[in-house]
Amino acid sequence: MAMEITRDVRPPAAAADRFVLAESTLRDGVDLESTSRFGDDVWDLTPALHQAHQSSCKLYFGTLPAGFREVAKELFFAFLAGPLLPGQSRAGIGRIRSHFTQVKTFLEWLDTRGVQCLAEVTSTDLTAFNVLVMSKDISDTSRRALRTAARAFWIYRQQLPTDQLTLDPYTLEGWTRAGRESKGMENMTDRIPPEVIGPLLVWSL
Repeated sequence: MAMEITRDVRPPAAAADRFVLAESTLRDGVDLESTSRFGDDVWDLTPALHQAHQSSCKLYFGTLPAGFREVAKELFFAFLAGPLLPGQSRAGIGRIRSHFTQVKTFLEWLDTRGVQCLAEVTSTDLTAFNVLVMSKDISDTSRRALRTAARAFWIYRQQLPTDQLTLDPYTLEGWTRAGRESKGMENMTDRIPPEVIGPLLVWSL
């Protein structure tokens, strides 16, 4: 059974001028004052990249459904600069970018379903999303990533003043189930019809 909560008193909204990379180690020569702020529609995370093969990383919040942009900013601000949860470490910038794609998938799905805010999301909605995830021809790792993106809005709810999930997706039946059932070592190749295999055997002999 899904656990539901009464929404907590909302914490103060993040100030628009707060630096999203305030808790990140910046590249040499980069001044924090020149980096992205919460109120920007595009967050340039490039100044926090330190590997030579990573040349650019940006989050484009304008590509998200309009009704979810503010809460998405709050979520990613929590990832980048918010208080760490117990036992948690700060995610790398590359992981943040991947997570943005997964969060976008979840929010776009909610939007097409007609859900206007996270507070309206029901166990039926989340179960339907999980059915979608299960049906995708992707790895179980990718399925877990999509579920994690959805559940992040519950895990970080105390840092999301604009909107919050009111139930934990993890408590839903089947939420942690793997993808399409594996047949183990069973041979899944279609059997060759006798009219085909017969002449082949004669030829080979």
